This record gives sequence, C-alpha cells and structure tokens, in this order.
Amino acid sequence: LVRARETLRLIAGERVSIVREALEGMRIFGTHYRRGNEIVVITQDSEILPRTIDGIQWDLDTLFRFEKYNKTEELWLPCDCNRPIASGVLAAQGSWGLNELTGLCTAPTLDPLTGRLIDEDGYDKKTGLMLVLNDNSQWDGIPTEPKAGDVERAVNTIWEPFKEFPFDGAISKGVMLTAFLTACIRPLLPTAPGVAFDAPIAGSGKTLLAKCLSITAGDNPAMLPDAGDPEEIRKRLLALLRQNKRVMVMDNVTGLLDSSALAAMLTAETYTDRVLGVSETISVPTRTLLLITGNNITVVGDLCRRILSCRIDPNDETPWKRTFALDPAEYCREHRLDMVAAGLAVVRA
Repeated sequence: LVRARETLRLIAGERVSIVREALEGMRIFGTHYRRGNEIVVITQDSEILPRTIDGIQWDLDTLFRFEKYNKTEELWLPCDCNRPIASGVLAAQGSWGLNELTGLCTAPTLDPLTGRLIDEDGYDKKTGLMLVLNDNSQWDGIPTEPKAGDVERAVNTIWEPFKEFPFDGAISKGVMLTAFLTACIRPLLPTAPGVAFDAPIAGSGKTLLAKCLSITAGDNPAMLPDAGDPEEIRKRLLALLRQNKRVMVMDNVTGLLDSSALAAMLTAETYTDRVLGVSETISVPTRTLLLITGNNITVVGDLCRRILSCRIDPNDETPWKRTFALDPAEYCREHRLDMVAAGLAVVRA
C-alpha cells in the first residue's frame, strides 16, 4: 500500500498543536507503541526498538511532509522535522494515547489468565502482545479442552529432545518442564522465576538445554556478564530489557550466585534504572526468561526464592564425548511449532 504523507506546517508558537497532530498521526498509522515509559517501534527483524529524540525526528519525517514559511519567496517550502517537535512528542508522555506493547512473540501463545489462544498474526489489543508469525502453515492449533490423553501425548512431544539428558531426579525433570512451559508463555507472564542448570562437571549439557529453551522462545539469547560484577549486570539488564530480549543467559557461573539486580528483576513486573550516560530513568517490563548455567552453583541471598535449580549429572569424567541419537537443538528448531503447541496444551489443561 502506498500512502501520501500528510502535511504539517511548522508555525512559531504552535508547538503544542503540532505535537498533538504528530501523535494523532502516529496513533492512526499504528507505527509506534508505548512500552513502559518509552515510545518504541517494531523493526523489520521483529525486534523492539526504543526511540530517542533523533529516532522520533526521523520517524516523523517518514510519516509527515513538513513545511516552513519562507518570507523571502512568500511560499511554504518543504523542510525537516525539527528537534523541538520530536522532543515535544517524547515529553507529552501522559498524552501519547499509543497502544501499549507488552512484548513480541514469534509463535502462537496462550493467555495464562483466560486460557485464550493467541495465534493470529499482528497486534493483540487485549493483551498488548505483537505476534509476528512468518510461517504459520504448520500450525494446527490445540484442543479447546485437553483430556488426559492429550496431555500425556503433549508431554511426550515436549520431552522427546530431552529424554537422553541425565537429570538427577524427578525434581530436576519437573524444573525442566517448568522452564519449557514458561518459555512458551513468558511474554504474557508478569513475573516468572529464573532457572539454573547445574552440573558437577563441565560439558554435561547445561548450555545445550539453555539453547533449546531459547529456540523454543524464538530468540537468540542475550548473554549476561559474570555474577562477580554486579554493576555491569545492572547496566546490562536495563539495556536488554529495553530491547525486549525474550531470553537472557548467564553462562558458566561457578560457586556463589547473588545479585540484587537479578533479584529485583525477577520480583517486579517492571524494572527501573537510570540510562547509562544520561540523567534519565527508564521503566520497562521484565518479561524475559532468565537462564543460568554453571558447575556446582550455590544460589544465595534473595535469589534463593527466585531461582529454580535443575541438576544434570552424567556420571562421566568426559561427558563432552557422549553422542546422542538426535541433536536436541536442531530437533527443537525443526519441530518448534509442534513443541510449542504441546506446551500450550499442557498449560491450557
């Protein structure tokens, strides 16, 4: 579709009315959303991008044709949007009137509060979730009222790529299932615990499990710095949450794990911090799946009640030499929609 740009004239003393017209256009065109206390757009790569003054200035130039009166020629001539208008749009926070964007998902999901299946491409106004379904031809839906047999088949489908992992008992298997179900509906969960994959020796498969869950969630996981640098964790957390990273991984943790920033993120529905380099405070939703991998991890402090532990023990001095009947990560990638459907059926049941 081709749309002619509406004309906005820059008139001295009319900044408020121009900003209101600009916001009205952004609402009508549906190009911008409110997320936390920021204006964001969705990129062609299905990523959420917060907009700065420069970004808003560029966006308005793409949406409108700006004109300014030239006294010499006595004509209205084309011009670029100026910074006062862009900064005015950001400053009019209470008057944005933009649709709220809670998150973005690249596979069908389920509203855990109502049990409503969300599997149509585009913006879901009831939940504020944007679904970007590039290829939904393999999606067959899920049962409206799953029976015991449906649930059993669903669990077997979920467990297929994980059945050869040496989980140390029923609790660890339960945590793994919990992590998988969370990955399927995390964009609609206000809060959720983190999951730590622990083992007595390197090469046991912890990072591979985290990779499989990232594939299920439809995201390339963002890597968090080592827990030994709490200030760096705090800075990185805000940046990744602003980008709507659906999965964060803290890899190769050894020994004690404690972080007040991680505890705050796992507890609250929104995370608030100051933007690096400027005196601006940002609040963003915390709808990300936190995964931790390491050897002999001991979770301490407030994190104890916010982290579920899943331990695998291969009972092998060289576990990295093991071979599997299938590649778990590749299997999850090829059968993602089937596995997500199984997860949603379990949640709905």
